[in-house]
Amino acid sequence: MASETLLCLENLSYVYPDGTPALRDLNLEIRAGETWLVAGVPGAGKSTLLRHLNGLLRPTAGRVLLRGADINRDKKALRAARAAVGLALQFPEQQLFAPTVGEDIAFAPRRQGLNEEETAERVEEARLMADLPPEVLPRSPQTLSGGEKRRAALAGIIAARPSVLALDEPLAGLDPLTSRRLLVRLREWRDGAERALIIVTHDIEEAAPLAERLLVLRTEKTALTGRLPQALLQAETGLPPPVMTRLAQGLAARGVPVRQDIPTVDGMAAHLSALFAPDKEL
Repeated sequence: MASETLLCLENLSYVYPDGTPALRDLNLEIRAGETWLVAGVPGAGKSTLLRHLNGLLRPTAGRVLLRGADINRDKKALRAARAAVGLALQFPEQQLFAPTVGEDIAFAPRRQGLNEEETAERVEEARLMADLPPEVLPRSPQTLSGGEKRRAALAGIIAARPSVLALDEPLAGLDPLTSRRLLVRLREWRDGAERALIIVTHDIEEAAPLAERLLVLRTEKTALTGRLPQALLQAETGLPPPVMTRLAQGLAARGVPVRQDIPTVDGMAAHLSALFAPDKEL
């Protein structure tokens, strides 16, 4: 049974007010249960794309459909899109405004009309999902580190229970261990209901284990889409080959028959362990 289509972009184009083109004839279908990674050089339109998904920007041409309805059709459709699509901006300071982190996370549930008990449940659920320690809740957002601010802003969005999370560089400023934990939590969030994730990231290899599909935006060129991890190996994406692919190519040049289509460290470690098992002959 096919998953529900949550978002659909139809021939989406956008031109900045100064006449600079940002997006051109972009077509994309995002289904429940999917995670899309969005990559591209600076200026290719990645952040601009995310701002179209909940109506912060209006297309110059084309449409954004939420469950088949044009989100820019009227004010009611636009409100529905902003409730369904949670957008985490690249700079979390733009989204943290309450006196304390706890109040910031509670803002959306209260605005949705939930009582204090229900709101507290949402805050705790979002705190755990964003991997925030409980002692952060009474603190001012201004006292947090960059990584904590990013996760606090994410928690505030999760508390609203959107159907789609669109995240702009969610791993920036996080140490490797925290990044891995956050990716696990995001997978749990996605798999907990009919939801989808869209992640803009410069670290494609780190986020790849979470995702199934890749969108590459290219300045002045048509966007490319593909399935992960195979898409990372396509030269036409313009992305550098994954580190593990370069390792495999080096080993292959020395006569070791290593697969070159494994982009993650964990995947390559398992492959090499199997390849060099005691009873395995090269």
